[in-house]
Amino acid sequence: MNEKTQKLVSFMKNQGVSYPLWNSYLFGVKFELGVLPSKLERGERIRALIPCKYKGHRSLAVVTSMRMLVLNQGMFGRFSNNQADSIYFKQSSGSASSGSLISKYSISTTGEGNDMDITNLWFKDLDRLDLAYNNARQSYEEHANEAKRYQNKAESQTYSQQNNSRPNLSPYGFTRNESFILDKQRLKDLLDKKIITLAEFKILNDDIDRKAAEYDEELELQTKRP
Repeated sequence: MNEKTQKLVSFMKNQGVSYPLWNSYLFGVKFELGVLPSKLERGERIRALIPCKYKGHRSLAVVTSMRMLVLNQGMFGRFSNNQADSIYFKQSSGSASSGSLISKYSISTTGEGNDMDITNLWFKDLDRLDLAYNNARQSYEEHANEAKRYQNKAESQTYSQQNNSRPNLSPYGFTRNESFILDKQRLKDLLDKKIITLAEFKILNDDIDRKAAEYDEELELQTKRP
């Protein structure tokens, strides 16, 4: 047994497994554990390992950070026709369980004919599988939504840059130049009412002039971009 397989065996012991004699080649999933690392994609993380039956064959259900993967290496490690099946979270439309002591876990997809029925789940193995699957799927969807928000934000910024012919509006609906003029008028009113001193007026007025000049330079650069 190599080092990677030993780590997976330790993972299952820490996780807890109800299925009897799972840690053997003849009655358990030792062959499946041996090939599992080669079936994972780059960056994929294991969330749960549960012995089961799939399409009538003794198999290993693997919940990862991306999908539900089911491995079956056949008797004595010989490959079968159903050596590996998977449903990615982005394909999944839901899951359901049935049974009590020996249970079944079903995962449905948005397509037709691709549903997955995982059977022969012993005692608490069903709860372990269901909890890991739902937590991993929720985490995946949260990260996917976050990535989509960043993408939409980037696309919005690109669109704004490409359409720089439109006037740049302030939060109040004025163009930036109109906003600068209004700010200067407010400063003049504050000076007339002696709310600010002449020295303060000059400092604030110069600041508005600086921002207006920076804005004009920014617009000029945008118009020169190809």
